[in-house]
Amino acid sequence: MELINFNSENFKGFPEGEEVLVDTGIILAYLNEYDTWHNTVKNLFENHILNNDETIFLFVNPCIINEVTFLKDKPINNYLKKTGNRVNMEEVQRVSKAVLEGLNIMVDNEILEIIDGDKNSVKKQIELSDFLGSADAVNASIANAYGINFLTIDTRLANNMKIKEEELKDIKIIYHTTPEHKTY
Repeated sequence: MELINFNSENFKGFPEGEEVLVDTGIILAYLNEYDTWHNTVKNLFENHILNNDETIFLFVNPCIINEVTFLKDKPINNYLKKTGNRVNMEEVQRVSKAVLEGLNIMVDNEILEIIDGDKNSVKKQIELSDFLGSADAVNASIANAYGINFLTIDTRLANNMKIKEEELKDIKIIYHTTPEHKTY
């Protein structure tokens, strides 16, 4: 299993036909302008995913969609706590609505393709849940079941998956980044 920092100067993009499970944090950061990772993830999408001659397949599962819809307001609340800035409820509602609309657009336009687990991935999920955490175990086990790579902003998760690479043999690459690329 290889860890590749998508913000490294050596990163030149995804290879043709790359299949990647996109973790919750990536989608949330892309869709929510208040997310501390928004700029770096937006740059990744603009330069290496959406405006790219290579065909890249991005996958999510219902757990990831559930997490994005549940966490949609968290970035703006974190921004307010960190910066001390104030925004009105209309702005919070606007951002929340924009995240849901953006998610629908990505699914409708098949930018994100939906996959799901099976009996074997659920057993792998159970096996990994104490070490990775419940939601991360779902996502890692499904990526492993499909033999697809993984895209995350969560360095801890990337490192923990690397530790468990013997149990996740079918994930060859984890694309990740590091905290210095956060905006606040």
